[in-house]
Amino acid sequence: MGYLLKRFIICLLIFLVSAPATLLAAPQLETYNPSSEARQAGVLVWRLNAGKCTEDLLLLPNGNILLTAGSKQMAVSPQGQIIWENKGSGNFGQAIIDPYGSIYAASGSSILETLPNGAKGWSFSNLPMANKGKKSLLYLGPDKLLYLPLADALYALDTKGHYVWSLFPWDYAEKYNTKASARRVFLAGAADERAFYVVYGEKADFRLAAVDRQGKFLWSYWLGDITRCELFADGTGRLYASVSYKKSATNRPGQGKSKLLPGKILCFRYDSNRPVWEQPLKIEKDITAPVLYQDIILVTANSEIKAFNAQSGSYLWDDRLLKLISPVAVNQQKGRIYAGSSEGYLYAVKPLGRMMWERKLDGGIERAPLITPDGTIYVITNKGSLYKIRDTVTDN
Repeated sequence: MGYLLKRFIICLLIFLVSAPATLLAAPQLETYNPSSEARQAGVLVWRLNAGKCTEDLLLLPNGNILLTAGSKQMAVSPQGQIIWENKGSGNFGQAIIDPYGSIYAASGSSILETLPNGAKGWSFSNLPMANKGKKSLLYLGPDKLLYLPLADALYALDTKGHYVWSLFPWDYAEKYNTKASARRVFLAGAADERAFYVVYGEKADFRLAAVDRQGKFLWSYWLGDITRCELFADGTGRLYASVSYKKSATNRPGQGKSKLLPGKILCFRYDSNRPVWEQPLKIEKDITAPVLYQDIILVTANSEIKAFNAQSGSYLWDDRLLKLISPVAVNQQKGRIYAGSSEGYLYAVKPLGRMMWERKLDGGIERAPLITPDGTIYVITNKGSLYKIRDTVTDN
């Protein structure tokens, strides 16, 4: 009897280790009374204590929400239940989701596939010069390949976990070097069917580069000494970049040091390093990732939502909101813009910059809200609370 019991316990432990962690005793879920919320423009449906997110929220094809928190990924249902939870070998970067619900993400020195039910799929491990202790970037690009930029090379894998090609060196000076620079940093990336785009460099020497589907450089554009760069590829061959520069060390004689920093919004075509247009800005800190709504580019800077014509770069409007910090998210059907503040306010704004409503949550909102096809809003706060919210305001 004792032998059988031991075998049962061992089998149970093996199952628990290998299977995705499904939380029966989920973190605290608070549901809100519909009658008490009835008069609110932004109706709180529920709040889940999910933990602080390190990447943006993502919508899975089955309607669940994917959260990334350091080395942990979890899927949350529209009812606020944690469906499954997985841990990686290191911090996860932003995940990629294919149309069938498979999830791909870089973690430590591996690329991992997670199946829609949370079970582990394939893994591609022991990558050279993986970003140890740091998250790695991963993108789905031309030919539906996974593009992974690392210090020594750009690697391309298919979605079955097979190596396809690699591009190296990053710089001509390393062509005859056997050792690539371990100090190389990757700030941002984006991809479409035509090219993969990446911002990389070290110290005060950063550049934006485009790579084709065969792993050949199309072009590069020198950015210089920057603190942040965010990219958005619109799928039609245009790339938008928001660039935040370090403050210049030089000041004009007799003038005090300016508190504003130089910034810029740029638009490129996939086949040229000559900007289609550029719009310089003076910023207090950083410019958030560009978001496209119809023919308008939206960014957050200086506690303002700023809008520019996507074709020409001309300034359209801005809307100053108290301590605004998050990138914007847009309900494309309603034409409504959402963004969050460091004080925990979620703002809803009309396309011409008029605020419609605000709702106070339990902590600062640094990450862009997630908008589902039916208009539901999901927001994660700095306190680790995931909110489900409905916008009940109709346009007159």
